[in-house]
Amino acid sequence: MDAGVVLTAAGRRMSRNRILIAVVVVLAVSASTIVMSKMRSSPAIQGRILDAASGAPVPGAVVMASWVMVTPINAMPQRYVELQETRTDSAGSFRFNSWGPRWESGSLAADQPTIRAFHADYLPLTEYTTTAARSGDRLLSLRRAGGSTGEYAQIMKLFGAEIVAAFYVPPFQCEWRHVPMFLEALRQAAPTAKGEAGTSFLPVELTQEMNPGCPA
Repeated sequence: MDAGVVLTAAGRRMSRNRILIAVVVVLAVSASTIVMSKMRSSPAIQGRILDAASGAPVPGAVVMASWVMVTPINAMPQRYVELQETRTDSAGSFRFNSWGPRWESGSLAADQPTIRAFHADYLPLTEYTTTAARSGDRLLSLRRAGGSTGEYAQIMKLFGAEIVAAFYVPPFQCEWRHVPMFLEALRQAAPTAKGEAGTSFLPVELTQEMNPGCPA
């Protein structure tokens, strides 16, 4: 038999083997995706925001809720499955709509939703949801922004960095578009959140209307 024919036959067998391996890999990935996918949903969430000292309602606070999907192995954030924002009424009440059910791949982070609240006269608040807190009304307390202007500016700096990490960097670099009310409240508070040198401690991302890396 001609050596060229033998080599050609061997090459064909190798090509078939490669194709078979590729098919097996694709099927395995697809199967794992199906296994990791589940119907996700959340009931409506309602609550009130009160002054921590007086117990009086805090009207006009901006409240945001976020649900994030994470990788199943090391729980690294992947994407938001839902983002909502609202403003408290005259009684300090707020409500987030129910959503789902949706077929979503990946795992929902254990401490979801994350609820953030902000009012210019108070210190910002971030609260993670425990299993016990997933049912019933939510009662949140905000502490008034006492102390020096510099102390308030430092707190705003830390909170601003948290917001940048949550909405301006991968894998969430364009998610800020879904929370315009919350970001506008931070921008309006920026003139009062200045340090001793008179410069705002809010990250530059929060002072811009548009992130150049994101579509309009």
